[in-house]
Amino acid sequence: MNDTLFLYVVDEQAYDIVIRVYSNALKSTYVEFDVAWEDTWDIFVYEPRLISNLIQYAIKQGWDYQQKNNKMKFNNANSIVRVLMAEKQTGP
Repeated sequence: MNDTLFLYVVDEQAYDIVIRVYSNALKSTYVEFDVAWEDTWDIFVYEPRLISNLIQYAIKQGWDYQQKNNKMKFNNANSIVRVLMAEKQTGP
């Protein structure tokens, strides 16, 4: 994304899905989004466009992916994901 590489992991846990995005240069730097299972039946959490939107959202919220040990977490990120999915559908 914008000449920067990121690595993301989708961890399907018992009650939540955790999407964690790492800065490719700094493995100790990541942003994490927790989404409840019951709200993901129509969300394709592996979609690169959604992950890109989540990265852009985190950066706008102050996540500095170039700073060592910089971690940010969004609990109950269902509404964030829904808004970003809606923007994707109505955007260019």
